[in-house]
Amino acid sequence: MPGDKNFEVSSMSLKRRADGCCGNQQRQINAVSFETSQDGSTWTPHNGGEWYKTGQVWNDNVELERRINIEPPMIGKFFRVVIDKDHKGGPEIQGRFDLWAVETDGSESVVQVQSFMSNAVQQKLPTTVSNQDLATGKSQI
Repeated sequence: MPGDKNFEVSSMSLKRRADGCCGNQQRQINAVSFETSQDGSTWTPHNGGEWYKTGQVWNDNVELERRINIEPPMIGKFFRVVIDKDHKGGPEIQGRFDLWAVETDGSESVVQVQSFMSNAVQQKLPTTVSNQDLATGKSQI
């Protein structure tokens, strides 16, 4: 996240892959879990590692946005979206994610964290958006 500030993340938006690839394959992300960190290296499962259902179906329009409420909200400086083989449908895991955050240091401004595409096969996929990622426009995926 920007700077050395804490943010509260209360929801995530999810869309299908939008580059036209694989549109006829039955792929979907059924649920996601989250991890938080204050230093970017020590990670804690959010809400005991709970899995949040996405509602996504394999034939969602690529611009259909599924909004997942995160209760309780996550607090931290670094965030990961976790996906594994037990919470997906189809041969690959792919999607576009936005985390919705509010700075907890007194600011009321809402920050939409950079969108990124994920792509992983049958593995836990940690996704971290760091200060450097935001500055360079690159993600670790």
